[in-house]
Amino acid sequence: MLVHLKAYGWTDWGVDHVLMRLFSSQARGFNGWSYGNGLIQTFKREVAQRDPEAVREFLSAVLHRKDLSAEVRRIRCPCLVLNGDLGGYSAEALHLSSLLDRTRSALVNIEHAGALVTEERPQDMLRSIALFLEGLQQRGVFL
Repeated sequence: MLVHLKAYGWTDWGVDHVLMRLFSSQARGFNGWSYGNGLIQTFKREVAQRDPEAVREFLSAVLHRKDLSAEVRRIRCPCLVLNGDLGGYSAEALHLSSLLDRTRSALVNIEHAGALVTEERPQDMLRSIALFLEGLQQRGVFL
């Protein structure tokens, strides 16, 4: 994708590639190319308007970011890790969750969601947050 953006700028393939990384196949349409949903149409327009060089630099920074696993162990506040089960980052979410204090953290896999859980399944995300906070309150961890 980095080479493609540098060589060609935005193309239909490039925009589709970004959307495939963000949204689940159910949200995009089962064949991956039928963007019928209004949310996805809006994202498609917005993504296509971004400066391809800026997106390339952002993607490069993401791909070359430092592993923060050692720093995660220092987190002392309650943490909720939300993962879209179709987003392709389940292994990373599980790894992050395993490093957190299990008495004050939880991993929730949101079904039928890609990487943008907040956009695809906001009701499930909010329900998970409410249950997480209720659990902390019941255990006296969070008042």
